[in-house]
Amino acid sequence: MLGKLLKYDFKWINKVMVIYYIIAFTLAILTRFVETLEQTVIVTIIDKILVGTLISCFFSIAITSLIRIWVRFRIEIYKDESYLTHTLPVKKSTIYNSKMIIAYLTVLLSFIVILVCFLIVTLNNETFEYIKNIFNEFAHLIGKTKLIGLIISVIFIVILEVIYMMQAGIFGVIVGNRYNNHKALRTVLVGLASYLVLSGLTLVFLYLISTVNPAIKELYTSNMPSIKAIEQLIYISLGIYLVYNLIFYYAGKKILQKGVNVD
Repeated sequence: MLGKLLKYDFKWINKVMVIYYIIAFTLAILTRFVETLEQTVIVTIIDKILVGTLISCFFSIAITSLIRIWVRFRIEIYKDESYLTHTLPVKKSTIYNSKMIIAYLTVLLSFIVILVCFLIVTLNNETFEYIKNIFNEFAHLIGKTKLIGLIISVIFIVILEVIYMMQAGIFGVIVGNRYNNHKALRTVLVGLASYLVLSGLTLVFLYLISTVNPAIKELYTSNMPSIKAIEQLIYISLGIYLVYNLIFYYAGKKILQKGVNVD
């Protein structure tokens, strides 16, 4: 049953997203092709238009994927289709887990598409050598293994940040729909407030750490923080987003299990 739930949700969300993915890949390939041509005035103008359109497509992919995740969750749990959802021979926790798994996969897939398209456009011999030189310089300063760890951590932070936004929205849907009126407004307000409150707590937490950690204090006192300060910030941020995502996941699951007000 879990497999069927995953299949239907994945198809519903990505039947639209696949169009955005195709457009993004097409624009990336066209941009790469145009940039191999002799850069006349006309070609340069076309290149700039394609790059601008591709960047807009990236934002559209990110925003649309989040919106479709939120809409699918609301339809399946609280709207007309919820009558079928809640009569299935599965626990509410299983339904919730299936929604979250598809949400995570959708965010990850969108991130991969954007990253691949970005690499298609930018990764030529010149940029490859430039990136390689930068990598070697930093590897010489802090070590190759540590640098690779930091790069991977930054990638995970970006993904976790988007998941954090997504789960704040789902948390808003769950809490907002526990009321009998103004559900849509409450959904938006709760989702936005939970996101902003936790983001504010992050700043407070970092400031408190800076009072006992000289490296983190550099972020507030120095125009050019040391590599050690940046390194610690990356690892602290990674831990914070992991904790926030776990909080949203378990809080949403616990509240949903208390009961659902179906429209």
